[in-house]
Amino acid sequence: MKTESYVMKTESYVMKTESYVMKTESYVMITERYVMKTERYVMKTERYVMKTESYVMKTERYVMKTERYVMKTERYVMKTESYVMKTESYVMKTERYVMKTERYVMKTESYVMKTERYVMKTERYVMKTESYVMKTESM
Repeated sequence: MKTESYVMKTESYVMKTESYVMKTESYVMITERYVMKTERYVMKTERYVMKTESYVMKTERYVMKTERYVMKTERYVMKTESYVMKTESYVMKTERYVMKTERYVMKTESYVMKTERYVMKTERYVMKTESYVMKTESM
């Protein structure tokens, strides 16, 4: 009787152990699937990190190029402003020169008019003198 009881207990223990083994195998399979999914996620994350690093590098190069462009543009603006100032100075000097030339032209015209009057007076004087000479010779 004891033996039968022992056999029954042993069979029960074996059944429980087999159930435990089956549950453990199921757990192992689930864990393996989880590990595989995690590995795939890690690989995807690594690819994403690499792509992000590449994007960051490209962005840094773009920023550097943009900064160089900004510096060149600022130098161009400064040169253009300098050119504008020089041009404005040249324009002012030219305007002063034009004003002086206009005054010179006016003075020259006045001188020409005075000279023409003087020539006319001299011609009249010459004519009077010739007339006087002719009268004197005829006497």
